[in-house]
Amino acid sequence: MPSKYCKSNIVLRFPEERQSLVRRPLGDVYVDDTLDDMILRIKNIWSRGLYVASVGDRVTYSLLNRSIVPDIGIIDRQEKRGEAPDIDESMFNTVLKGVNRQGTVNLGLCRVIEEALEKRPTLIIIEGEEDLVGFPVVLTLPTGSAFIYGQPNIGAVFVEITEAVKRHAIELLDNLERI
Repeated sequence: MPSKYCKSNIVLRFPEERQSLVRRPLGDVYVDDTLDDMILRIKNIWSRGLYVASVGDRVTYSLLNRSIVPDIGIIDRQEKRGEAPDIDESMFNTVLKGVNRQGTVNLGLCRVIEEALEKRPTLIIIEGEEDLVGFPVVLTLPTGSAFIYGQPNIGAVFVEITEAVKRHAIELLDNLERI
């Protein structure tokens, strides 16, 4: 389902009072003891010719440490507003830059993600905050692909992108204010 949002350069403000809507894990949660199960799911996605994106420094670092290089890794070099683990950029073919300010969703990142897919594996370094970049990822990647993001103090969340997940993302974005 192509999204009208990915055809624009709009930035949406995601107000603090609505952020509880995205704090609940959207997919299956994996912790250190179960990451091998998640890696099997990643390999299954790849066996079907689809894509895997990671959003977050810790989750990207954890995948790389298990010799799993996502098609797209998205980081902001921060973890819980502090210093993040050092990501080895040499594990990626390309490094791109993007901007996403705190509390916003920059839908112009859809084009950066499309470019990243052409040059994968690609690392995208976000100036600002990558917390809400899952929205452009969901809207850009084809169904059947997956994205993995870090849920602070819980673990890694694996989301298989379905039409229902895309609709849910669009419903949330439809209620946000342009800035």
